[in-house]
Order: sequence, then C-alpha cells, then structure tokens
Amino acid sequence: MKINIELEILPDEVDLATELIATLRSLTSHVAVKQAGSAPSGAGFMASGGLASLQALPPGPQVPGPGQLVSAAPGTAAGQIPIPSPAPRSHAEGYSASPEAFLPLLGRLLDVPGMDSVSQQQCIEQVGADLKSVFARSAAPTEELISAFLQAFSGLVFSAELTHRQQPLLPFMELLQLLPETAYATVRDRLISTVLKHLTVKRALDADRTEFLAYAEAFAALIKLGTVSISGSVTTMITLMNKPENRCAAVTMLGKTCELCGHVLLQKCSEAELGKLREAVEMIAAEGGVTFQYDIAYIKGVLGWDSANGGS
Repeated sequence: MKINIELEILPDEVDLATELIATLRSLTSHVAVKQAGSAPSGAGFMASGGLASLQALPPGPQVPGPGQLVSAAPGTAAGQIPIPSPAPRSHAEGYSASPEAFLPLLGRLLDVPGMDSVSQQQCIEQVGADLKSVFARSAAPTEELISAFLQAFSGLVFSAELTHRQQPLLPFMELLQLLPETAYATVRDRLISTVLKHLTVKRALDADRTEFLAYAEAFAALIKLGTVSISGSVTTMITLMNKPENRCAAVTMLGKTCELCGHVLLQKCSEAELGKLREAVEMIAAEGGVTFQYDIAYIKGVLGWDSANGGS
C-alpha cells in the first residue's frame, strides 16, 4: 500500500515540520513537502533544521482544528452537535462543494453506538453509498469536494463536543474506506497528516488530553483498520514516548491503540518491536509519578506485561 503525504511548510514551522516529517516517514516513505508560496514543481529544497530535500507537491486543504464546527443555527441548544440541512441543489447542478453537503450524512453516524452490530454496519454502508452519490452527482471538481468533505469530517470528528460526549470514532474511520476511489487516497493521506501534526505538537507532561484525545483515537482506529503500517505506528509511538514534550500524546495514543486493537499489536508486531515498545513503557513507569500511572497499568494489562497476567 502506498500512502502519499503532502505538507506545506511556513518558515516559522521548520522545527515542528522536522519532527512531523520524521514521524510521517516512520509510516510511509512517500512524503512530499511544498514550501509555502512556491510553485508546484518536481524540484526539492533544503530547509534549516535538518529538513531533507523532498519532492514538492501541491498543498492539501486547510481543515479546522478541534472544536471548530460549522456554525450552529440560531437557537441551537448548548452542547448539541449542530448538523445543518443538506446544501441546496438541483438536478442540473447536483450537490454543491460545501461542508453542509456532507455534515447531514456524517451526522447519521452519531447514532451508530446505540445500534446492534448488524444495524451499525448497515448504517455505515448506507452513509458510504450516499457519499458516493454526492461525489457522483456534484458538478464541482473532485478536489473541491474532497476539501469540503475534509472540512466537514474534521470539524465534526475532532470537535470538542464529540470528545466530551465520548463519541466512538471508529465508525467515521470505517466510512473513509467507502469513499469513491477518486477521493479515498487523497482524503486518507491528508487525514493522516492532520492527525500526526496535531499529535506531535510539544506539550507538557500533564497537558489537557481533551486537546488531542480524538486525534489519538483516530490514530488507533487507523491502526485497527490497517490503514497505516503497524510497524511504523509502533516506531512512531516509541519515538514520541521517549520525548518528554511528546510523551503525553504518545502514551494516550498507545492507550487508545490497546483499547481498540491491543490484539493487533500482539499478533502483528515482531518480538523485537514489542520489546522496544515495552522498554519505552517501562522507562516511563520507572520514572514514577501519578501522571501516567493509570495509563501504564492499563497498557501493561492489555499487553500481558503485568505480573498478574504472567508478565515478567
């Protein structure tokens, strides 16, 4: 599987970009960077801070950060997820390339957790079919539709409202695999870039996890679905756990991965990879403190590394 990642780098973002690119390269070797303001070309460039010469590609869309939903209509109750009505359309014009064309469809997945397993799958598949219909019937260019979809998807999935109500994100990640072939790869690659960029921001050890919890869960869901390399994902988490400024997010990523698919780590990681992962976890445990006490106990329990489960 080939994953292409596009990044647009501003001069004051070089330090963060260096960290992000190193993380992305652990998941895929197909990383492309476009210097902000430059024209797309096949030539590489060298930036300060050790940024490697990479092939330039057009930048991806700007997606909203956590909590940035499409504005709610007047009278929306506090804490309610604002899902607008479908964007106006005609048989001649098809669907418009706006987030409002996608939010009503995405909003239907909010009810999935309360359904039985069969109904859950049927709901996801129906929303996927309807999404394909939007792409097929719209007169807008595919790139515009992709940008609109990503804005709607990121604005909803990474919103503070969904985090606070502990909304499961796996159904949304499953939906991505049902996008039209003309859109899936681009959406996947840009979403991975968005997720990792947010998770590699430098934070305090006791940072507010609500700022990145949804991104950590999205990362775990992508591992569960096989969207990203399991080896690359483990390497990424180990690298970030070894850095105090990234440790809080990294421990959360691993905890969410254990919650959603701990068995995948045990089944698909080599003994060497699991050994390095355990070393990173034990290193944090040895430092003591209460910040990650629950996380470490949970991770060890799932992976069988605690004495109660026979771990050494």
